[in-house]
Amino acid sequence: MNFSTKKENNMVKLCLLATLILLMISCASVVENSNEDKEPQLIGLWQEVKESSAIIHFQKDGTFKIYLRKGELAGRRTIDGHWKIKNNKMKVIIDPDGINAIDELSISFENDELYITDTYGDVIKHRRLNGEIPEEYNW
Repeated sequence: MNFSTKKENNMVKLCLLATLILLMISCASVVENSNEDKEPQLIGLWQEVKESSAIIHFQKDGTFKIYLRKGELAGRRTIDGHWKIKNNKMKVIIDPDGINAIDELSISFENDELYITDTYGDVIKHRRLNGEIPEEYNW
């Protein structure tokens, strides 16, 4: 191997290393931006798409309220909690009856649909609800 070939190999390695570093930096910024991008998308009313059809209201201050139909959960009308998105996961804290329940969920969006994946891998689909909370949830 002559000197110019070693020099060319070193240049190729240097270019590959620089490309790898730039790629890592851009991926890190995408992860940070995706957390920020998800928060505004999450704000608002979402209705579960299944038999219970609970409504979740995510608010800008990091709180949420789940509205239930009459008789759905032992006489409860609502469930309150807090949420925060970090590292592409949504951490939720619910405090029913003084007992903290903490969970870390994955969320994704597709058009006006929100997909929440729990720690067991179950996916719960929600659709954005425009307007007011339906009367059947205000009992």
